[in-house]
Amino acid sequence: MNSIEAKQWVNANARLFPTAKAGLVVTSLERMSDTSYRAATTQKFKSPAVAFILAFFLPGFDQFYLGKIGAGILQILLLDWITLGIYPIVRWFKVCNDAREVNVSKITAVI
Repeated sequence: MNSIEAKQWVNANARLFPTAKAGLVVTSLERMSDTSYRAATTQKFKSPAVAFILAFFLPGFDQFYLGKIGAGILQILLLDWITLGIYPIVRWFKVCNDAREVNVSKITAVI
């Protein structure tokens, strides 16, 4: 994989990855063969905006969207009641970064 193409792809999709891990994504893409690169870049990535909207309107369902089924069930059944609604507010601040981290793990898993 070409270094310039990898940087261009990461810059075009910067909203999907944490800024601090952009270098990791670029180096992961550079190490891939052309078929792995195509497989990695054509995956369905999680949108931080969708994750935030789910966390805001349907607390717990953002966890399902990010693939964390157990955490979603736990949040729906327990954490909203035990914390008197404080945990969902905390999730609003964390959910966008969590979605970006899931996307980084998807890219690095293809290597």
